[in-house]
Amino acid sequence: MRSAKTGPTHAGARGLLQALFCAGCLAAAAAPTQARNDASTNTVVWEGEQDQWVRLEPRDQRSAPANEHPVQVSASVLTGVLATLSVTEDEQTQSVFNPDESAQLGDALSRALAQATPEQDVTFRIVGTNPLAGKVKSVRVNSGRVFQQGGKLNVIFGDVHAKMKKKTLYGQVEEDFSKPRPASRSSSKKHDWILVLPQGAELQPSRDDWVAFESSQLATVAAQTPAVPAAAPSTAAPVLPTPSAGAIAPPPATPSALSPEADMERRLRTLKDLHDQGLITDEAYRAKIEEILSAL
Repeated sequence: MRSAKTGPTHAGARGLLQALFCAGCLAAAAAPTQARNDASTNTVVWEGEQDQWVRLEPRDQRSAPANEHPVQVSASVLTGVLATLSVTEDEQTQSVFNPDESAQLGDALSRALAQATPEQDVTFRIVGTNPLAGKVKSVRVNSGRVFQQGGKLNVIFGDVHAKMKKKTLYGQVEEDFSKPRPASRSSSKKHDWILVLPQGAELQPSRDDWVAFESSQLATVAAQTPAVPAAAPSTAAPVLPTPSAGAIAPPPATPSALSPEADMERRLRTLKDLHDQGLITDEAYRAKIEEILSAL
């Protein structure tokens, strides 16, 4: 009677052990696959209406050097850097990003770069309004690819002030059917715009859509003011930066509607914020203060 009871018990134990062993093997085999899937899929960091987003995506060129990610760049510095970029198109020069775009994108890019792995790029698509002539405005799309590599923050543009084409479906839903221009390391797509760069930025050799900023100089670049008026009032004074080699200098900026005293106050506040965050040295801070005050 004892052996009759023991037999089934041992058989059940062996079956349970075999089942656990198989489950463990399957879990071990699935773990690397899951890691590969995570590395090869897109992660949305920020998403807005009208198909706006900032994502983490696999590097577009697998043979390219690994990115230096994750990297910490403050949202305020990225916002300032974006605000210095301008573009010339149809004999008009204006900021690439309006103030709202710069602020939203600066925050989202900061968070994305802090999460990215060496195998991931940060991509973006953002929509804003830009003036055409006088008070007439149009909805424009900017898109691109951002990554840290070689000690530089790289931005490859796809769309710059691309016109958003929309159609209404069933009288209610609007669909954007604009054909996007990809931002790629491998080649530049044909375009009609010319980037105007601030001092401290440079174009990648043989490319006019790929901008690189020395990471150690990002705060200095951010302290500069936009070269041209944007679609909405900016917190920075409209002072012309010196373009880098290969970039075309913008036409003279239109006079600011602000008084000189208000412009100076805003510039001083911007410098103080950067200094308080430890983004510029005491020496650079004092030198810039003296430069601004000497204009009195």
